[in-house]
Amino acid sequence: MSRGAAVRADLITLTRAVEAYKVQHREFPESLAVLTKAKKGQQPYLEATSLLDPWDRPYVYERDALDPTTGRPLIYSQGTNPADPASRIRNWDPPKKP
Repeated sequence: MSRGAAVRADLITLTRAVEAYKVQHREFPESLAVLTKAKKGQQPYLEATSLLDPWDRPYVYERDALDPTTGRPLIYSQGTNPADPASRIRNWDPPKKP
């Protein structure tokens, strides 16, 4: 699996975890790290390793930046070149056709 494909799979998992948290707590989590903390008698939403992209950089989570279509908060990898915003892979972006 390419790194880009791995990021897209991770973004689906992260987005689902954020949405599940919202269903249970009626608000989006303050950070992705919150999703790795287990509550008494419950499993965490994610493993801590899920918070790093394939380049070993943390995924960026912008809780207050909501997709106008879906209402989902923005989550992205900085991609191959963190200095270039065009290399970002976001959970709002439709998958690219091969």
